[in-house]
Amino acid sequence: MLFGAPETALLNETIASHIELRRASAAHLPGAARAISRRSSRRPTGSIAETLTQGLVGPQLLVQHALFTLLPIAVELLTVVLVLMHFGHAGYLLIFVPTALAYLLVFRRAAARVMTPAG
Repeated sequence: MLFGAPETALLNETIASHIELRRASAAHLPGAARAISRRSSRRPTGSIAETLTQGLVGPQLLVQHALFTLLPIAVELLTVVLVLMHFGHAGYLLIFVPTALAYLLVFRRAAARVMTPAG
């Protein structure tokens, strides 16, 4: 299962609000509803709901990644630096910082290689 309960609830809420919006448009704005219907009839079924869902889930994934991946790494690195400096071992930072930067470069290169299409 790719999505958990919160993502499924968000998807269901998005689809329900999309259905409500279409009903409201049809009831209150017949001309606009007809124009939307004509335009959306050329699209595959569910494509508008899928676009809306992706638009809502995308920022949520970015925030989730930043909160649960990037923030803990930053806190951990800051803690290591502060502990080394507090106990008077700042010389180890000359080893730690270049090693951390080298790790980032190797990880970035490997990630770029994985993301390139085969062929």
